[in-house]
Amino acid sequence: MQSSDSEIPQIADGEILAASMLDEIRLNAERRLQQIEPLIEEAERLRDVLGVIDQGASRRAPRAGGNEEPNTAPRAAKGANKRVILELVGRRPGITPTQIAAATGMKRTVVASTVSRLKRHGELRDHERGGVCLSCEPAPARGPGLVAVQ
Repeated sequence: MQSSDSEIPQIADGEILAASMLDEIRLNAERRLQQIEPLIEEAERLRDVLGVIDQGASRRAPRAGGNEEPNTAPRAAKGANKRVILELVGRRPGITPTQIAAATGMKRTVVASTVSRLKRHGELRDHERGGVCLSCEPAPARGPGLVAVQ
């Protein structure tokens, strides 16, 4: 049994061209998104850093009229202190908690407890020259003839 041409749907050349163009646009958009997603993530981390620094600066600034009121600044967003500390330690291996507190404006006690927790969880470790560094960096050898194992 032969089918007639009227039973086969006809696709216009314009429809094929449009579908091809849409596929190309989709592919280009997906590639570009893959390229810029790391930059977007970095921008978010930098916003967190600036937010913590701004909070620290506002805590240190004297109040108008010279009256020091108790700190009523809101708490940092969940995970913001951790992200800021890890970012700073990544850029400055060997930095101490006191230096982190000075650089970020966070309270020393907050930095110290966060650093301790990050060390316990294996995200930070002691640096061979003091301070802390990221755990993904090679560990220093511990004594003569010993090789650092990761």
